[in-house]
Amino acid sequence: MVVAKTKIKRAINDPELVWHYSRDKVQKSFKKLYEGSEKRHYEIPIKLKLEIPRISKNIITFKWKSDNEIPMIRKNTWSIIYPNYVDLSTIPRELLWMIYSLMTSEFFAQASKITIILPEKLDERFLKWWKGVLKINHTANPYNGNLSAESEFKLVNGDKEIKINNLSENIDDFEFVCMNGMGKDALVQMAMLRELTQEPILAVTVDNSWLFQKKNMFKKLVELSENLKEYDIHPCIVSSQIKESFDFKIVPWQIFSIPLLYLHNVKTCYWAIEFPFNKCINGIPVKPNATVILLESINNLLKDLGYEFEFKSGVLPLTTFGTMKLLIERYPKFQKFQYSCMYRYPPCSRGLKCQSQMAYITLCGRDYRELGYRDVKIIDLSTLSTQSILDIEREPIEHAINKVNGVNDGLNWVEKYYKDTLPYAIPEVEKILKEHFDAFEGPFTSYGIYKYDVREWNKTIDNIYSLNLTVNLFDSQD
Repeated sequence: MVVAKTKIKRAINDPELVWHYSRDKVQKSFKKLYEGSEKRHYEIPIKLKLEIPRISKNIITFKWKSDNEIPMIRKNTWSIIYPNYVDLSTIPRELLWMIYSLMTSEFFAQASKITIILPEKLDERFLKWWKGVLKINHTANPYNGNLSAESEFKLVNGDKEIKINNLSENIDDFEFVCMNGMGKDALVQMAMLRELTQEPILAVTVDNSWLFQKKNMFKKLVELSENLKEYDIHPCIVSSQIKESFDFKIVPWQIFSIPLLYLHNVKTCYWAIEFPFNKCINGIPVKPNATVILLESINNLLKDLGYEFEFKSGVLPLTTFGTMKLLIERYPKFQKFQYSCMYRYPPCSRGLKCQSQMAYITLCGRDYRELGYRDVKIIDLSTLSTQSILDIEREPIEHAINKVNGVNDGLNWVEKYYKDTLPYAIPEVEKILKEHFDAFEGPFTSYGIYKYDVREWNKTIDNIYSLNLTVNLFDSQD
């Protein structure tokens, strides 16, 4: 007990210990999960029998049975709670099952062979898409590099047709929905959208019970989101209940907005996904992100099924530095609501998130202590191993911290906006970006840390987002 308290006390005063402790904790959890278990979940076929979702107005509960254990699934039931005004019995069934498929496919696809028996009849186009999602998650599984590309996924359609109730006429329409965790990216996205369109925004916040393990932390975030009402941004809180049913995974939080998009007659849902997720060299993606490809496939499926809403990213042309710069320079009223720390509010100023934000603020010529951060020194990256920073944000974070410490690394593209992604961002957003950034047109510089075979990705960024790629991709699943 004394040793544990000593470690905590040292970590409070030493950012390096915070970083190492956080990463070690994650690595140990995955090592424990997969030790000796690869054969079980990789080679043994799994048969899943799904039940008809139970709907109690604004609450939906999925339930299923499996003939073999599936790693990282804690129990075979999962509920989502929406605001009281939401009646889920009015939502088309494919949209509800889309939430379930996107949440569970990463777990189910750890097996090489899986049969999913559906309890009701769904559109065959949806089943084909679901099969493609399983295939992508199987071949790109981030937790186990030993999975085979040779896989067999089978979905058995049901024969029962479930009718849906009529929509209420008392629900307001919104042109836009923004996924909102009150972080810098979400705040900048909403601020830009309000500036460019003057339209009201429905801001959907999902209770991430892995991140907000203390209820008072999420309660504070909800309180902060209430301040957005003065800017005609209307908060909507969804309880995901994920921690009760699943172990940790990277959740595509946008999926929880799907019923709300239908109810509010929304045209576009913006999620704050930044440029480093889609970095290209000479038009070839070096760091392709499956989330973007999946979301574009969702857009194609929705269009094919006759729905008129889509998913886009408002901050796609920017790195994490760029969104912080915009928040400070153009939208300071929103910056005071920023909730980016993973440990506490006000920010701890010592963890990975806080240290990177402090470096970005310093690069913008501001004192981070004046913006809610503590009087803590920004760490010298030379004291850390290269694995101490998450790969997905490595270069923007390293560049900012290096530059603050007087180290020139040549990664100046971090401080620019990327023109090639503009078609997939908020319309007319470039007129805002030009006032704060230079445009980047290449070439990229890199530490060479990304272990992706460029030859396997011969599509341009346009094709990644195009209908052709996703159609061809899923056609090949049969």
